[in-house]
Amino acid sequence: MNPREAESKEAQQEKDNINSMLHIAKMREQAQKEAEEKTRREEQEATIWRMVEENTTHTEAWYAKAAQMREQAQKEAEEKSLREIRKAEVERSQQLEERQLEEENQFVFESEPPIDCLEDYLEDLGNIDGYDYEDYCVYKSSASNIITIDIRVKEGENQTVFDIPYSSIRHEGVLTQVYYNAGPFGKSQWFLLPYTKGIMLMPNSITLPINQWVSDGLTVGGWIRVVILTSGKN
Repeated sequence: MNPREAESKEAQQEKDNINSMLHIAKMREQAQKEAEEKTRREEQEATIWRMVEENTTHTEAWYAKAAQMREQAQKEAEEKSLREIRKAEVERSQQLEERQLEEENQFVFESEPPIDCLEDYLEDLGNIDGYDYEDYCVYKSSASNIITIDIRVKEGENQTVFDIPYSSIRHEGVLTQVYYNAGPFGKSQWFLLPYTKGIMLMPNSITLPINQWVSDGLTVGGWIRVVILTSGKN
């Protein structure tokens, strides 16, 4: 995830938190108003009862009843407020889980080790109908510190995170170059990609903003080739 996406995610989460807090505060205020209104009605009734009770011998019983009713009303109001708060917290938790799931589903990770690009080439060497390459392959040269990644650009959502056989990025630098072709010549002709913003390297993986490149005009059905020159044996 690039810094802009992280910043956007953080801003959205902060906005969601503020909205949730405002919603909970509003519900608390509403519940408090309802409790106060009910208490006022009960107090009015109790006042009337007290006036009647002055002329009867059951004054203490009526006072006890009024107090019990006020206590019951307050208890009901508090329970309602707690239920609303719990409901809001559950809804917020569900929203956060759904958002997290959506973010996780933005990327499709390989469940199997990638195909070796050289093996992929050699398998179809004698195919009279042309080469039938895999959609994704990785090749690490045994004679030098060069890693090559070939990726076919697809319709719709493209994979953006790829495994690479290099984990020493924490203390060793790398040089990265990206090429592309439109597809008619297979992998026999490559052009330098004029824009490489958004690439992110991590230990054993690289993130490529292919979907953004497609939006910027990259040809669907063609190929992306990433060449990584490492500074030492991995």
